[in-house]
Amino acid sequence: MKNPKEKISAIREILFNDWDPLNVKGNFIAPDEYDDYLGPVLKLLEQNPSLEKISSFLKDVEIQELGGVNNDENTVNAALKLKALSETFE
Repeated sequence: MKNPKEKISAIREILFNDWDPLNVKGNFIAPDEYDDYLGPVLKLLEQNPSLEKISSFLKDVEIQELGGVNNDENTVNAALKLKALSETFE
């Protein structure tokens, strides 16, 4: 995948549908809830990070910026999907 818009769209989908630490997935008014993290996640994924690094990044956001919420299962699932996505980047 080369197109930056496609990358951002795929990241947005994973953050909203799989990670969703604030549990806003059912709120159709909030599909942009995690857009502040799109740039940093894209930059991270372009560096071909380890699964642990992706998971750690998401956990840090949860704790430091989203009030300490944490759902390890969602974090791991999202990290796995983001890692697989990063492997499609050219």
